[in-house]
Amino acid sequence: MDVHVPLSLEAQAEAHLLMFSHTNILSSTIGDLISRPTQDMHIGLYILTSENRRGICANKYNTHNCRNFKNE
Repeated sequence: MDVHVPLSLEAQAEAHLLMFSHTNILSSTIGDLISRPTQDMHIGLYILTSENRRGICANKYNTHNCRNFKNE
């Protein structure tokens, strides 16, 4: 696999301009979304923003993983 690295300042600026994530949300050909939130993304966002994380990671299958978890 080849890796291309922009060396000049002009090439770096062009790469930053073209490859920013906020510019690659919509497809340029049909205007449709390139990346849609999947179930994994929804679950991850829920876990990151939930108040009580202990109830999520400690269940009947993996209770030993959260023994030292401090619920703040």
